[in-house]
Amino acid sequence: MFLLDDLLLAPARGLMSVFRNIYNAAQEEIAHEAESIRNQLSEMYVLLETGQVTEEEFDRSERELLERLEQIDARDRADGVAEDEDVADDDDEDDEDDEDSEETAGDAAYD
Repeated sequence: MFLLDDLLLAPARGLMSVFRNIYNAAQEEIAHEAESIRNQLSEMYVLLETGQVTEEEFDRSERELLERLEQIDARDRADGVAEDEDVADDDDEDDEDDEDSEETAGDAAYD
């Protein structure tokens, strides 16, 4: 019976593995994007100090880069809140399942 279950669930497990890898790759890309933006900001500060860019160019570039960083941070915070809610929902469902199994066990003791 378990062998049959394993055979039937193998495609679903493989697909979940693919989705998990895609999700992890996307998370890495987002992390590298934030790091890249910070490096660009550092370069802009160096260019400003050496006089290679004007104050206006620096302000415009800095504003754009900071806005992108804020968007990434907001997205990360939203993902963190959503993950926390998912964990809390899963905990609630587990509690309900525990209560149901306790009631069933109690009913069986009286029979």
